[in-house]
Amino acid sequence: RQYQEKTGYALALPSALISPTMGHLADRRGRRHPITIALTASAAMAAVMPWPNRALVLAVCTVLAASAFGIFWAPAMSFLSDTAERIGLEVAWVFALANLAWAP
Repeated sequence: RQYQEKTGYALALPSALISPTMGHLADRRGRRHPITIALTASAAMAAVMPWPNRALVLAVCTVLAASAFGIFWAPAMSFLSDTAERIGLEVAWVFALANLAWAP
């Protein structure tokens, strides 16, 4: 139980620190730039994840991968709301549809 809590913090903390930075970057430079960074980092980490042979290297890769996957969401949600406003769709409908896409 003790290790699960520490692992959760190790996975959540980098994303919590990087996400506001990516949101700020999205506000200043546009939504696509940070989304492209996040998707590139996510793809790179997904490609690297099967290869580590040592537990410590795998742990570091896992934290980096979780951060890469997590930083995508702040600019992506901003991009969704911008698109909804542009096409005249209520933002609540867009987020409802996005949530439905995740439902099993």
